Amino acid sequence: MGDKLMSLRNIGASIGAIAVALSAPVQAQDATVAEDTAAAGGGEIIVSGFRGSLASARDRKKDSEQIIDVVTAEDIGQFPDENVAESLSRVTGIQIDRSAGAFGEGAFISIRGLGPDATRTFVNGRAVLSTLFSDRSVDFRDLPADFVQALEVMKTPAASTIDGSLGGVVNVVTRKPLDGGGGLKGGVTVQGGYAELLDEVDPFVAAIISDSWADNTIGFTLSAQYQQRDNRQDSFDVIGYDCVRETNFTQAIANNCSAADAAYVPRGERYLLEIAPSERIGIGGTFQWEITPELELTVDGLWNQRKESTDQIALIALTNRSAINLSSVEFGANNTALGFTQATTNYRVFDLFTARTAETFSGGINLRYKAERFMIDADFGYSSSDVRGDFDQGIVDNTSLLGARSLDISNGVPANLNFGPFSNNPTSLTGWFPFQVRRSKTSNQQEDKQYRVGATIALDDNWDNTFEFGMRYSDASFFAGVFGARARSNFFQIPAAQRVPFANPGNFLTTIGDAFGVTNYGTQLPGNQVGNFILPIIPAMQQAFLPANFAFLPSALDTATIDEDTLAGYAQFNFKGDRFSGNIGVRVVETDLRSAGEVIIRTAPGADLFSGQGVTIEPVSIERSYTDVLPSANFTYQLIPDELLVRVAASRSLFRPEPDELTVRGTLNLVQLQLTTGNPNLDPFRATNFDASIEYYFASEGLLSFAFFYKDIESFISGLQPTGATFITEDGDEVTVVGRVNGEGGKLHGFEVGVQMSFTDILPQPFGGLGFVANYTFIDDNTENVRNASTGEAVGLTGVSRHSYNLIGFYEKGPFSGRLAYNWRSSFLQPDRLSGNLNLFTDDFGTLDGRMALQVMDSLELYVEAKNITNAKIRGFAEDPGRISELFNFGRRYFFGAQFTF
Repeated sequence: MGDKLMSLRNIGASIGAIAVALSAPVQAQDATVAEDTAAAGGGEIIVSGFRGSLASARDRKKDSEQIIDVVTAEDIGQFPDENVAESLSRVTGIQIDRSAGAFGEGAFISIRGLGPDATRTFVNGRAVLSTLFSDRSVDFRDLPADFVQALEVMKTPAASTIDGSLGGVVNVVTRKPLDGGGGLKGGVTVQGGYAELLDEVDPFVAAIISDSWADNTIGFTLSAQYQQRDNRQDSFDVIGYDCVRETNFTQAIANNCSAADAAYVPRGERYLLEIAPSERIGIGGTFQWEITPELELTVDGLWNQRKESTDQIALIALTNRSAINLSSVEFGANNTALGFTQATTNYRVFDLFTARTAETFSGGINLRYKAERFMIDADFGYSSSDVRGDFDQGIVDNTSLLGARSLDISNGVPANLNFGPFSNNPTSLTGWFPFQVRRSKTSNQQEDKQYRVGATIALDDNWDNTFEFGMRYSDASFFAGVFGARARSNFFQIPAAQRVPFANPGNFLTTIGDAFGVTNYGTQLPGNQVGNFILPIIPAMQQAFLPANFAFLPSALDTATIDEDTLAGYAQFNFKGDRFSGNIGVRVVETDLRSAGEVIIRTAPGADLFSGQGVTIEPVSIERSYTDVLPSANFTYQLIPDELLVRVAASRSLFRPEPDELTVRGTLNLVQLQLTTGNPNLDPFRATNFDASIEYYFASEGLLSFAFFYKDIESFISGLQPTGATFITEDGDEVTVVGRVNGEGGKLHGFEVGVQMSFTDILPQPFGGLGFVANYTFIDDNTENVRNASTGEAVGLTGVSRHSYNLIGFYEKGPFSGRLAYNWRSSFLQPDRLSGNLNLFTDDFGTLDGRMALQVMDSLELYVEAKNITNAKIRGFAEDPGRISELFNFGRRYFFGAQFTF
């Protein structure tokens, strides 16, 4: 097997042997992330108020030579939202993810139909690293909003734009001390946040100060932020749908779920409670020194730490472990069993505790020299992400409480989920026995050293026509590892011989009420109210079933190293006439990749994965290189000067595979019964892009825009595909080994329309303070990488909603301001999630937020905000909207605070 590791099938089969053994016992200038730019701002007019923020963003959009959108701060320390992602959600063409793991808070963004992983994010032109190893997406909760001066969304690249993005680029511009004439200024925000589900208030405080001296040639900006945010989320989900015979639910149908007599039956159902306290600290600083009128030095950095812990407590009915009364079955869409009764049922309960500390840093040194007709810009950037976690899990089963139960999810929500005797006697200790215990630590470390130098030559005195060129080198590394309490595993499935009821259950089991003081478990969702119940005491199970010596040794299943070096050079010509302007250029980039890890190449009969006896493990290292030529062109023509603009753009772009997709390793999921492998030989996404827009600028703040986009993508990296390798666990469950390959390409196209308007000069007072912002985005694609298991039809790209829109109404008059914002997106395919062999989707979802503020004095504002006013819940389904897969309730949140500026 060792000589076939280069193929995905054999990588999957090799890693599958592990599980077999386991089962045996801009810096921004002109609104681009350009490499010849030293600083943003400079002479910028500071505006205040939401309407002023819209006007400032509109002007930046108009002055750009690319198709962009901008969100600006209302004033120093006064960004429009507490969360950067939620501000970006108002931008035309952007969709945000408020998924279960974010507890309803905006976390990740997609630009024009390509997911969060296809978007590159920069702070002052320097790359920000993900806190995940599974992809390159940036969690915008880790970017403190109070530090931000502007968000720039580049939808079309120029040659000087840093490569690696398929959907678009987000550049976060932090405030600089010499902006707006410098001088002493600052702000303090104090806020309390109330979460309905937790019935408690969380604190938030942020401060920023900026000053300059020596005739505004030297300055500094310092900022700090602290936030405590405790979360609770109640959810229900179906743990997979099995494809079986309609007349015999115990007879599985393999690879033919579109057969006439096929039926889908829930494998199991569960209620899940998550309690997740978190703490965030952010510190930022910038030093600027205008050494001479021609030479300027800037040093800046942004550090953020997020600590969070999560208790996931689940009560599971193992439907597939007992017979279903066939005469009671109610069939729904696509012959899915959505209602039935069982005479007996096995139950499983688990408590999973995770603690996670994530630290991110982005900063560097910039030196810019500008003479009469020449400018040179040199920059060193350093970015890092260090995430460390603890995982502790205990699972117990019960085969004694075997009363009758019923299920009814025919209306798309759990209308009835009767857990039988569990409801009648939820605190009984009878019949519980151990199943699995886990004790592990995780580490995800990423680092990126970035060196760039660029030069610009002015071809005229006004710098309207310029030629620029430069180079950028990035030395990036990614490491992920799991260190388990056993030598080669991060969990321990207790041998069948030891799975006997606890002799002293009180030493190993408790109730959720005793452990967490929560006795209303499940009451926030429709269906059965399960209340208080039994859960395992994890430390006691660890002591009883794991070795006394908790030496955290690396697990071959989950340890990987990726080194990625890129070297890019570019040349670009910029031109500007009376009405016609733009840029044209080319970027050439070489990527060198090395993927290293450990693979089990064989196991002897009776091998012990934990001790390593009888297991042959070899290190594997795979290297490859590829070069891409990326031309680009952006043109703008003013049909009516400063009022009606037409833009067209064409470009080539690439997006490199995720680190986790390139690894030589595998991750085992015993809930979904899958082992996921990596593939170091994946090619990147490559695309040819065409864009066009028409923009009408009217009045002082009005904007009406329409944009069309088209992407011809040569090759997608497929969703998880079976490699052909399978194995059977000790409990008789079949585990499928899945991985990724380069699939077919596809075409993505769509359009976006947006309008913003203020009625200041139209309506009589006091209605002149009214205004609105509205936008709509349509996206379509013909990709065929993922298909519906029942019908065989293509289901599109992951993370893409076909329709999305934003509606914002605002009022500003005198000391009062207020706004309501509704954000909606249609259903979308979830990345890399399956329910049995069915793809999972998130259903249509919309949320309503509001804010009211009162300017008590020139320097003091009091405000209240409400998030998710309608108490919307996130619902998922398995390929058919009538086939529920999950339902999440994260509740409403309210914020009240004060902002003081000087």
